[in-house]
Amino acid sequence: MSRTSKSIRNVTVAAIGQVLVILIGFVARKIFVMFLADEYLGVNGLFTSILTVLSLAELGIGPAITFSLYKPLAENDIPVCQALMQIFRKAYLVIGSVVLIAGLAISPFITIFIKEVPNSIKGIHWIYILFVLNTSISYFFSYKRSLITASQNHYWIVAVHTIAFIVMNGLQILVLAFTSNYFLFLGLQILSTFSENLILSRKADREFPWLKEKVDTKLPDYIMHEVVRNIKAMILHRVGGIAVDSTDNLLISKFFGLLFLGLYSNYQMIFFAIKSVTGSFFSSLTASIGNFGAQETPTKANELYRKIQFINSWLASFCGISLFVLMNPFVETLWLGKDYLLSKDILLVLVVNFYLNTIRRTGLTFKEAYGLAWHDRYKPVIAALVNLTTSIMIAKKFGIIGVFLGTTITEIFVNIWVEGHVVFKYCLNRSTWDFLKLFLSEIGMFLLCGSVTVLVCSFITTEFIFLNFVLKCLACLLIPNGVFMLTYRKTKEFQALKDMFGSVILGLREGKHRKL
Repeated sequence: MSRTSKSIRNVTVAAIGQVLVILIGFVARKIFVMFLADEYLGVNGLFTSILTVLSLAELGIGPAITFSLYKPLAENDIPVCQALMQIFRKAYLVIGSVVLIAGLAISPFITIFIKEVPNSIKGIHWIYILFVLNTSISYFFSYKRSLITASQNHYWIVAVHTIAFIVMNGLQILVLAFTSNYFLFLGLQILSTFSENLILSRKADREFPWLKEKVDTKLPDYIMHEVVRNIKAMILHRVGGIAVDSTDNLLISKFFGLLFLGLYSNYQMIFFAIKSVTGSFFSSLTASIGNFGAQETPTKANELYRKIQFINSWLASFCGISLFVLMNPFVETLWLGKDYLLSKDILLVLVVNFYLNTIRRTGLTFKEAYGLAWHDRYKPVIAALVNLTTSIMIAKKFGIIGVFLGTTITEIFVNIWVEGHVVFKYCLNRSTWDFLKLFLSEIGMFLLCGSVTVLVCSFITTEFIFLNFVLKCLACLLIPNGVFMLTYRKTKEFQALKDMFGSVILGLREGKHRKL
């Protein structure tokens, strides 16, 4: 199967899987708030952030070794693949153990991250320990996931995760409906994590029999040097990235309380759901881009980058505009109720952060696929410092919105332009100015589409709330997509997008005929 065919298959399966995960996730969250106190949402968000910080123990080993697998897999160099996976296995056993021990060690001090422990939360230390177990278990088999991804078969992971997630949430809904027991709820999560990783581990063993063979091959010095160099760079990326991603939840819990963190976590869930769908597109492409980079020229890489970034910019604009217009009506009318709403100004900042984070995905994917982490190794640390400092300073003056504005400033003035510079210089052989011109044109298109859509939606004020929501959905569907189609219909990037959809439809038709 060709590189393009594998990419299309991975993207298609990933999109379907993520849609199913999102739908069942919204139902599960609705049941969650019906049977448990609102503060439990805050506990989920806080402990997830703390465990994300503990995952620093991974130190970026996964991406570094995954990058090193692309070339030997493409050349069918089994001894090198075996040596890399042996290192991977030992590293992840150590990492899982470190996360478990470190997580349990800080259990007695967990309440220092909480402004005030609500009376409705019982056994908070035991709840945290279950979160630790779930995270540490994930490391003991997950190293084989990287081999599956590097072999351009990411759809296996998506399929198994989707089925496990649906089964887990179905059982969790029953547990909450009949017992309202949060400990059983978390126990099912641990069981799902273990089962998912075990199934994928067995699948990898069947597809790559050489995983079970005794390894005597020593990794060549030049590959070992490359792995070590990438790991050193990824350590800084992990530290900085986790500091930025986890700072918001920790600051909100410490200074504004678990209740507000619970409200924010509902919005986080929606943003994460959309990011998962768009992110699955890039996750599915990473291995193919890595294989592409090992064989093609910077000129061809530039063409590929432009095509993917065009799709990404379109998705980011459409999703961001739709989220701003529809999120509060959705939360209030169709999902949780008006008591769970955030203000419009906070929503605006969250949407801007979502958009900025989303349009970075193309650059991040190329950076990972080409192994460019070394070239901006200090960027994450600077980003973490800027994010923490600006968030605290602005929050003291303007309240909760300052926490999110700190992220906005970090994205614009640190992350976006540095990553663009690295990809354009070291991968595409282009100047930073070329990147900035592209970025500014994308921002302009986002603002144009957003302004027109919001203006049109401001006139939709019928007496029927549900009808208003439907009409706004139509406006979000037609206006941004219509503007993009009219503006870019004659470009090479748009034609490439049409060809991609044509290939997907043709593949589905051929699959249907084969079944018949």
